[in-house]
Amino acid sequence: MVADTSDAVRPRFWLMAEFAALYIGAPLAIALFLPPQRMFTALFVFSVAGLLLLWRTGGFRWRNLARGRRIPWWEVLGIALATLVSGIAILSLVRPDALFAILRTNPGFLAVIWCFYPLLSALPQD
Repeated sequence: MVADTSDAVRPRFWLMAEFAALYIGAPLAIALFLPPQRMFTALFVFSVAGLLLLWRTGGFRWRNLARGRRIPWWEVLGIALATLVSGIAILSLVRPDALFAILRTNPGFLAVIWCFYPLLSALPQD
């Protein structure tokens, strides 16, 4: 008799769907459909939603966010490079006029993004 694997596949499917929604769908929706002045509001809302999801996750401990752990820097560098190259390629095709627009028009605002992006976007991903 062959065991029914649908129960084992179902949780993995939902994890993959959650990953796609949070890490692909939400950033694409923010980038493509929201006006630029709403970007930080959307990032704040998604950050709060992410923190609430962490709070509701069984076995999650808030102290784990602050606890040090070894960072695989080569992997981080590889992902950052892949993100940079793909982002430049996509923006060059879709909106070439917007490529490096913040750097050209408001370089001071770039410092604000560098300071607040880790708090508003990357922290809830941990």
